[in-house]
Amino acid sequence: MAALEDDYNSGANRRTAFPAVIDPASVELNQASLRWQGDSANVTAGRQRLQLENQR
Repeated sequence: MAALEDDYNSGANRRTAFPAVIDPASVELNQASLRWQGDSANVTAGRQRLQLENQR
């Protein structure tokens, strides 16, 4: 998701007139799951984002 405001310098957006904020505040959802438990069965479904290697 994108940052909530555009008035910052992320180092990549070339907005050098603004102070540098290398990790701008943002909101993101990277995991969700749903679980149901019945009398004879359990069901779990979901999604999770995994970042490998040198990701932050």
